[in-house]
This record gives sequence, structure tokens and C-alpha cells, in this order.
Amino acid sequence: MRRTNITAGIGRRSGVSDRKTFIQNLREGDDVYWYDPDDDTCSGMYTVDKIYDKPEDRCEETILVIRNTAGSEVEAYMDEIA
Repeated sequence: MRRTNITAGIGRRSGVSDRKTFIQNLREGDDVYWYDPDDDTCSGMYTVDKIYDKPEDRCEETILVIRNTAGSEVEAYMDEIA
């Protein structure tokens, strides 16, 4: 299982070129941090279960399914994760 390195400065708040690389290289099974848009109520570490676009077609509006260790499943936009 491949793990992303969210501390490498390629997450949500980094530069445009790094962000594009992060989005295109994200794979199912990677660990990501989800920023819950509902006042960070459920923000935390999740594992990517499914990504709905091919890497070359991904953008900030791409939807992915993520799951945490408690079993909660979320459909999130790519711009909500790091």
C-alpha cells in the first residue's frame, strides 16, 4: 500500500505546480488529510477508496471517496484534501 507524504508541502496550501502534481499522483490506498468544509467537524486522516477521474483529467473539483479508521465514508472534492 502506497502512502502519500502530506508533510512534503504538496498539500492543499502549497503552490499551484506542486498541487497539480499531488492531484495527478494520488492513488487509491493513499492516506490523505481531509479538511471538512462543515467547520472542520470531521477533519482528519482518511484513506482514498476511489477517485472518479483519470490522473490526467483530475482537477480541484474531482470527487473521491475516502474512509477513516472508524469506518466513516465521505465523498469529498479534491480541493478538500491534502
